[in-house]
Amino acid sequence: MIDPSTDTATIIASGGTRGDYTAADTSNGTLFLDYSDIVARLGCGPGCSIGSNPVPEPSSLLLLGSGIAGLAGIIRRKLQK
Repeated sequence: MIDPSTDTATIIASGGTRGDYTAADTSNGTLFLDYSDIVARLGCGPGCSIGSNPVPEPSSLLLLGSGIAGLAGIIRRKLQK
């Protein structure tokens, strides 16, 4: 597991059999693991999720809102002429 804020790696699993299939389950924030002998889910605890859908940053939403407001102002000005 890699922590992007500190750029450090932590071993979260070792040994066992070969993992045939892994995928992030975005419905519940876990990692689905399928081995030759078991099927498991790996979670990272409260306030954390694996493979979550990205959320727009507030600055992106502010920029979008400013653009829409500016466009509305231009259209309003043209309609008044």
